[in-house]
Amino acid sequence: PKRFLHSYKSFSFLNQKPMFLASFALFTWVFTSFLRFKRGVIFFIGIFLLSLFILLIITGIKKKEKSFFFAKLKQIFLTQTLAFLLASIAISLSLLQKDQNLISNFFSFSTLKIETPKSAFTPFMEEVLVLEQTKPNTYIVQTQNGKEFFLKTKKIHHIGSNLRLGASLKSIDSSKLYTELSFSWGLESFWTYQFNYDKWMLMKDISGTLYEKFSLPTKQNEIQASWLHQQLSTTRIRLKKAIQKVFHDKEAALLLGMLIGDKSQLETEAYQNFVTSGIVHIIAVSGGNLVMIVVFLSAILFWIPFYIRNGLIILGVIAFALLCGGDSSVIRALIMAVLSLFALFRGREIQIRRLLKYAFVLMLCYNPFFLTYDLGFLLSFWAIIGIILVSEWWTKLQEEKAWKEKQKEKKISIPFLVKFLKNYGLPTLWATLGTLPILLFFIGETNLTGVIINLLIVPLVPIITIGGFCSVLLVSRTTWNWIALPINWLLNFVFRTADLANTWKFSILITTTWAKRAFLLLLIGIGTLIYKLIKKK
Repeated sequence: PKRFLHSYKSFSFLNQKPMFLASFALFTWVFTSFLRFKRGVIFFIGIFLLSLFILLIITGIKKKEKSFFFAKLKQIFLTQTLAFLLASIAISLSLLQKDQNLISNFFSFSTLKIETPKSAFTPFMEEVLVLEQTKPNTYIVQTQNGKEFFLKTKKIHHIGSNLRLGASLKSIDSSKLYTELSFSWGLESFWTYQFNYDKWMLMKDISGTLYEKFSLPTKQNEIQASWLHQQLSTTRIRLKKAIQKVFHDKEAALLLGMLIGDKSQLETEAYQNFVTSGIVHIIAVSGGNLVMIVVFLSAILFWIPFYIRNGLIILGVIAFALLCGGDSSVIRALIMAVLSLFALFRGREIQIRRLLKYAFVLMLCYNPFFLTYDLGFLLSFWAIIGIILVSEWWTKLQEEKAWKEKQKEKKISIPFLVKFLKNYGLPTLWATLGTLPILLFFIGETNLTGVIINLLIVPLVPIITIGGFCSVLLVSRTTWNWIALPINWLLNFVFRTADLANTWKFSILITTTWAKRAFLLLLIGIGTLIYKLIKKK
């Protein structure tokens, strides 16, 4: 049994986690960029030959025996093969749910000939169901055949209503989905990175954009959403109405975004201020929101036996994530929260690194397009990576004997400030540095004033979300509107702080391609060096 277990472990990709994750990410990027299986095969052969070449060099330099070479070669081959198969299965299932033509073209080895449509817009006249609102002037509607579209309009439509809609339709341009039609053997298309709106809509399962000309309500609701979607929509609408009764429109829109990530009521100018000031993350549901849900449910269910309580908490976390929608940050936080709670079931230690790796693989299996066409996915993971590094660095620093002796000799007179910087200052700084390469590479600009602004805003987020929700509950049961005044002041403070950050902003701006490449490599090198130093200690 010991020999069998040793043999099994030697072939397991779990012993090659960095290689597996890197290979899986590479093959996922290739499949989602080209949407062709044959391109993945070409890259698989190229990566394996490159790995073989590197392994030969290492074996020669270190003067290893042949057994070492063949053992490592077997591990590399099995790891890369598993990564290739998993990525190909994930993209196949994703395309199969989206369009039959996409899956047929994916496995076709013949040259594609896709013509650009002569007219970008086509007339549209069908009955649609209004599913949800994403922006003040944008809705998601569903047709009778189940396809979903963005609806751009100046009218206000009610969620769940059926409309007879006349509009101009701009469908997804198939010629922009296939990168291979303009493929060069360099990586110029990746390094320069131009946002592909058609691929982004494909990731969201959106078939196109409708520009409304006229609409008439229908008496018979022929299109019905699923029972689950109806319940979630009803809950969101009730919550939105309850908040709007207590707070003004501007403050209500912000609180709704902080509670469930609903940005549909937030004005475009205000949303852009949050983006440029670096605090847009407060209106995106993430791990912090789920932590508050776990703490709240643990407090009210303390009298229930442990295993039943944890099961109810898992169901509550899943229900809250469904209520917030399917954004990548919500899915990542949900996976990590559920895996953490399952670890408690078995009495195992929770390791953030392991949870992050599992979340990365599971999310790309769920939607492979997240990796290349969802900036929030990359920012979410790199922010956590930055926080993990600072946490490990702080822990190692505390363990050093010289540092401890120095702390004993020199007493700190302001422990509150030290605790504040430890809990908020350093994580905020390192989360900013973690996302800095992504922002500069894909956007080319970042506002460094946001680091200071986040030190003021982040500690207020739990107070605003919990206090705002409790205020809405109390005011709805009583007539004490004054209860909501402190939260209303804090919401106004967030708006004023965002305006101040944009007025006195200090930005890093990189526009040229070579500068982006150099800065990206520099930051990756610094991060790798820090990781190696921490690992060595």
